[in-house]
Amino acid sequence: EISGSASILYNSTNNHLTVDSGLIHARTAIVTSHTASASEYFLAVTDTPTAIELNATLFAEGQVLVIKDESGNASASDTILLDPSGSQTIDGESAAHIESPYGSVLIYSNGTNWFIY
Repeated sequence: EISGSASILYNSTNNHLTVDSGLIHARTAIVTSHTASASEYFLAVTDTPTAIELNATLFAEGQVLVIKDESGNASASDTILLDPSGSQTIDGESAAHIESPYGSVLIYSNGTNWFIY
């Protein structure tokens, strides 16, 4: 059930959600190694190098994470490691890296693995 004001409307006939104002997403500042949780959306990396562990089994199918180098320090020698748990993968790979200053990655879970889009 969705309730709200005239700024937030849900039409159950056509499954449309209308938001007549800006959206605010949860932002978590990452300074050291971090394990992502399902309550997070923006992971704002403020220092590199660092590692973010991603366990797809803790996320709903289709759930999205945005990982962003806010420090501007990511590079080939100071990476942001995206590290899936156990045998999980990101686009079939055992890990992914952000190596560009101010780089970002949008990923989603299918409940088993991660995919970049």
